[in-house]
Amino acid sequence: MSDRMVGHNGPMTDHGAGQRAATERPSGIATVVVAVLAIGSVAAAAIRAMPNMGSPDRGVFVSTAERMVAGDRLYVDVWDNKDPVFYYLMAAGRLVSPLMDYVLEVGWLAVVAVATYALARRASGATLPAVLAAATGLVAVTGAAYIAGYTYLPGTALVLVVAALTADRRDVWVGVAFGVLLFTKPMMAPLALVALAPWWWRTRSVRSVGRMAAGLAPVAVAFVVLLAARGELGGWVAAQLDNVGYSQQRLRDNGQNPVIDHLSRVIGAHEIVMLALLTVVGVAIVWWSRRRADAASRDAATLAVAMLATAVMSVLVIAATGLGPWHNQLIQPAAVQAAALLAVPAAWLLQRPVTAVACLLLAPIAGWALGGAATVSDYRDSARFYRGSIGVLLQVPPDAQSILDLGPTGTYARLGGEYDDGHAHGLGGWRLACPRFHQYFFQPASTLEPVLACVATAPVVLVSPTFAPRPADMQTPDWNAFVQQGEELLAADYDCVAHEGFRLCTRKTG
Repeated sequence: MSDRMVGHNGPMTDHGAGQRAATERPSGIATVVVAVLAIGSVAAAAIRAMPNMGSPDRGVFVSTAERMVAGDRLYVDVWDNKDPVFYYLMAAGRLVSPLMDYVLEVGWLAVVAVATYALARRASGATLPAVLAAATGLVAVTGAAYIAGYTYLPGTALVLVVAALTADRRDVWVGVAFGVLLFTKPMMAPLALVALAPWWWRTRSVRSVGRMAAGLAPVAVAFVVLLAARGELGGWVAAQLDNVGYSQQRLRDNGQNPVIDHLSRVIGAHEIVMLALLTVVGVAIVWWSRRRADAASRDAATLAVAMLATAVMSVLVIAATGLGPWHNQLIQPAAVQAAALLAVPAAWLLQRPVTAVACLLLAPIAGWALGGAATVSDYRDSARFYRGSIGVLLQVPPDAQSILDLGPTGTYARLGGEYDDGHAHGLGGWRLACPRFHQYFFQPASTLEPVLACVATAPVVLVSPTFAPRPADMQTPDWNAFVQQGEELLAADYDCVAHEGFRLCTRKTG
């Protein structure tokens, strides 16, 4: 980031970067090497990006979006605790084709790549190293922590956009991006704040804060108005409060320290290695920059500090909210910023044929390590199930087809947990009786009992295999009572037919 600029949000000059670009003499083979790395990383990321219905909650996302396509209001007629931008985009895409789920995922990866390139270009002052860093960032963000089709990738992309725009002093656009993040993945908003803070600290401009606020305010107002107009505002507020309670659910020994409880569910050996690697990269870049005095080295040092701060904040957010291994995706914004920092050594490596060729091995290894050291099976399974996942996206699920066999229209409810095959795909002519079509074993009786009362009014009930009691040692009396009462209701008032993977129950007549 330059210390000079024209106007408030205008173009900037960077004499250090210009001098470095002028003296840089990359090897002739460097372009070929970077092109191979870019094509390879894009191909690998594209294969990893295919959503898999076998992932917990992924089918819930599909069903929620399908109900919105059918006209249901989020948080009101169909309930999930994820945020509106994620579902608005998913539902809008499914108006065109279910394959838009995949297109959206690839689109977010493209945003990650562009933002990483912008940060790396600023840190290195050269194009080829920045492209190499962007390729490394794609490998990192689709590594071991990655689950395609979840809400973390959009959050990671927007955190990086906020950082890149702040580095480029596009203050108004920083506010716009931050506003979108608040309605996409608010859990990651603290990461964006610490990612932008070191860049802002370079100037400590109060006017910059004002311009950021000027960009944020209309976006926030627009989303609030949209939610209110759709009748979803109250439900969205309730979902945020529900998320706070959800993150504090005690699934283990109640005597355990809550911070240790959260951390132990998420931070394991892989995460410790990731955080250690981030620390090494950040400290090394700061040390290197202190030996130089040009503007580019200051940019690299600023990015290193921002990356370290983001890593620390990700651990703090996990300590407050972490519930399972999937929350390690909160480390991704820091990992991708670290990948951007690798443009600094890459600028030197690409100047010599031997070291440039070595990048063909070094860059993928760096991305793999920053991404949490994914196993061979992670990539193998993504490639193996790629074509099959396309078919799953397009087909009407068996449980939906069984409901459609009863007629083109009607009213139904669902009993079951987070493993859903996207049952609502194809049921646009049917009405969902109960917004909470997925229930969880850790939910209290105050949440579960109204669900059962609602289900009792539905003529048709779809029953998932996850609607089953939990072992006594899990200490889930509310859930087990819910299942028992539900089974009693089904036995008394419904005729149930067992299919492969689900039961379909219709109200008894006569």
